[in-house]
Amino acid sequence: METYTRSVATDFSGTFNKGQFHQEIDNSNISIELVTINLKNDAVSITFNSALSGEELTILNTLISNHTVDTSIPKTQFYTSYLNTYKIKDGTYTLIARVDYKGSKKIGIINYIEILAKMDDNIDSYSVKIIESVKSHTIVEKTDIKNTEFENIDLGEIEYMPEDPIILEVYVKRDGGKKKSEISIEQVIIYYGN
Repeated sequence: METYTRSVATDFSGTFNKGQFHQEIDNSNISIELVTINLKNDAVSITFNSALSGEELTILNTLISNHTVDTSIPKTQFYTSYLNTYKIKDGTYTLIARVDYKGSKKIGIINYIEILAKMDDNIDSYSVKIIESVKSHTIVEKTDIKNTEFENIDLGEIEYMPEDPIILEVYVKRDGGKKKSEISIEQVIIYYGN
């Protein structure tokens, strides 16, 4: 494995979208398998299965300098999982849904994921995590969600993009508050394909 670390502010000119950049690498002439892209603060760590050749490193650096976040991605292709108001009372992550994702090679990257949810007003907050079922890579995780009325919550930056068909598992947990308090989840919506 070989990791290349770059700065969002300096190398990516201040904007970065992990899912989009993953797709740009997949579409390039880099032949070494991309393992993962991690974003922590300003640092983007791009890990490949082995070291890139000089030519491939040049391609990577060009992709980085040319990366412009596409803010026009439409909400057109999506999959909705209806959960019949699944209620969570537990303070540990609880599995609430499984979604069959066909993989970025077949249907395109996941642009973002939303849930339709709310919490009781005597809970501090709640968290949602979506993982892939084979190696438990985290697809997305959002913590400190505090809405007390039903609304669509964007779960944020996609952390890992499965290329091949995989089952995605959706977990929710209560953070603080009274034990009998509930989090109500009605839908998981996955936008993909761009």
